[in-house]
Amino acid sequence: MARNTEVPELLAEYMKACGENERWITVYEFRTYFHLDESSAHAISGFLRRIHYRPFFSYQYRVKKIQKIIEYTPQRRCINRYLVKKRPEIKETSPPSSATADISLGIHTKGLPETGNHSLYTGQDAVEIFNKVLRTQTTKQMK
Repeated sequence: MARNTEVPELLAEYMKACGENERWITVYEFRTYFHLDESSAHAISGFLRRIHYRPFFSYQYRVKKIQKIIEYTPQRRCINRYLVKKRPEIKETSPPSSATADISLGIHTKGLPETGNHSLYTGQDAVEIFNKVLRTQTTKQMK
């Protein structure tokens, strides 16, 4: 029987074994792949619904869509298919050095790069610049 704590690891293993970033799965396929009994179906479907409605950032997969299929053979029953998709990996980038930022982003520095005067704008300076830009845009719209 799969417990709620085991389902995330089993889903990651299942998706890696399939070798796809996006795949439609059913609880029945999932259970048969891992040879789980029917009592684990509620834990599996509950976890898949949870990562559909309230995905958490630390988990690498999410459910994009849930599709309801109605089967009439031999009796009527509803089956849910879940479109599981792997999240894109976040690449960590190092912050740019201050010298590069000062030269490349002229709006954040006072003075010219050639002069060596690279003092940063303060919060008050930023507010003044924003107000100046806002005033020029509103006067252009009034004309």
